[in-house]
Amino acid sequence: MPDRHSSARFRLRQGTADCHERVDAAFSAVDLGSRAGYGQFLLAQAAAFFPAEQVLEAAGIDQLLPDWDHRRRSHLLAQDLIDLGLPVPEGLMVPVVTGGPAMLGWAYVLEGSRLGGKLLRREVAAELPVAFLSDNYPAAWSTIVAVLDEQLTEGPAIDQAIESARSLFALFEQSAQHMNVRRIADVA
Repeated sequence: MPDRHSSARFRLRQGTADCHERVDAAFSAVDLGSRAGYGQFLLAQAAAFFPAEQVLEAAGIDQLLPDWDHRRRSHLLAQDLIDLGLPVPEGLMVPVVTGGPAMLGWAYVLEGSRLGGKLLRREVAAELPVAFLSDNYPAAWSTIVAVLDEQLTEGPAIDQAIESARSLFALFEQSAQHMNVRRIADVA
């Protein structure tokens, strides 16, 4: 087993920290306690999340993560939007992802968002739907970490996973910025 500082998870976290920070800052601008703010948050998540899951599925992520069906969350996000009476948005344009390291980079970001969702759920008003932010698959993080450390053992593979993860963080950042522009326009 790799030591903490050479593990794929650590390298991914270190290599994407700036991206993660920007995405967190962009999404933290919304009030999750209000119906309107939470709805904007879910719409922005959906614009990036839906196409990301679709691209991963088309690329064959289930070959790397046999438990992929348990990891999928688009249906939960869609249900929360429907329960709020919001339309399911069109997704942003996303690049094609090919190769195991690139797919695992994206999976790392999506699974990290699951962890973050558990924290964000505390800020959502009790009467609002939170299926997307709920921990519907508790083993997700520990199993993705094991796969990362098993599959990403060489420097070039880890570097490819980092670049791929950075591209998905950029997509979420773009979606959050668009959400904030819409929010500002709604207030003005």
